[in-house]
Amino acid sequence: MDKWIANRMKKFSNLNWPGFLSPLLIVVVFLSIAALVVYNQQKHILAEKVGILIENRLKMESTTEHVREYLETVYSSLLFISLDPNVKVLNKNSQNYIQSLYDYLSDHHRLSEIYVIKRDFDGSHAPFLTFEFNTANNNSVEAHFPENETEEYQIQIEQIKRFVANPALSAQLSREITFCLRGQDGSFVRGLVYSVPIFSNTEFVGIVAAMIPTKNIQFELERGNYNNIVLLTNERQDIFGCLDFPEETKSWFTDRFKKEKTADFFAQAPELFQSGKWTTIWNPVDIISEQQWWLVSLYDESVYQSRFGLNWLSGGLVTAVAIFLSGIILSILVHFTDKRHRERINHLRERQKLKPLIVLI
Repeated sequence: MDKWIANRMKKFSNLNWPGFLSPLLIVVVFLSIAALVVYNQQKHILAEKVGILIENRLKMESTTEHVREYLETVYSSLLFISLDPNVKVLNKNSQNYIQSLYDYLSDHHRLSEIYVIKRDFDGSHAPFLTFEFNTANNNSVEAHFPENETEEYQIQIEQIKRFVANPALSAQLSREITFCLRGQDGSFVRGLVYSVPIFSNTEFVGIVAAMIPTKNIQFELERGNYNNIVLLTNERQDIFGCLDFPEETKSWFTDRFKKEKTADFFAQAPELFQSGKWTTIWNPVDIISEQQWWLVSLYDESVYQSRFGLNWLSGGLVTAVAIFLSGIILSILVHFTDKRHRERINHLRERQKLKPLIVLI
């Protein structure tokens, strides 16, 4: 046994250590460089992810402000109408004033109608005053008929009853319904009824209501590109999405809202969460109505990473593997070059040993 160990030690001591260490050192150096590349890539990706999150938070805040400003403008205009002295006593002396407000709103916010409705409205007669956009002569006209507006009138009656039951309500925003207005494709337009109460000497006398087409809400939510989508929802679990909002993503939220209240869902939802391929951030929206609203912004992080060149497989990992393989190849080349060099030296030494013998012969 001692003899075997001695032989092993002798062979180990006879190794050509410079020739053995050079390739190993190259592999270690290139492996270190590859590890550094991976580390820097991870660090870069993390920094870019933070940048992507900040960018989308800013987009969400911008959209939140845009939606709030849009609905606040509609609300304040309805409030001005409700506070008009002639409207309080329900006479038509303010018709021109309401007409001018409606024309402004329809031009800038594309409202389809504005109603002034008495408290005793039961849907069997026309509202006190109605303004709609007449596409035929490009003017607002007062021409409505109950038989054409069944669902609109039903919502207005419901809102009047809620204002009677709760005088503290400052505004109501209905569920999505079908309007009597037809769109360009001939189908009936879907939308929301937004109303405020009219008080005369503290007595509730009626409401002012605006018809907001759903497409206007979708337009206000359209604040990004195809990598970003926006959803607006409330305690009643109504969901409004931007024009290209994927149906499967809407279904994802609908399924979760069925299991728990919307407020509970957002109370428990982390700042960031995934819904399918989308990274999701959310924010409460202050909309003057009886419902609490939330705005949800979703973005595809992988698309942003591709834009910044942050794809892991085609980026840092491939680079690191290439560096490491280059190190192995270089170490093999160094090894064989060193081996050939040593063989040439040994060959020369052998020739030098033979020279005296050749002379003597």
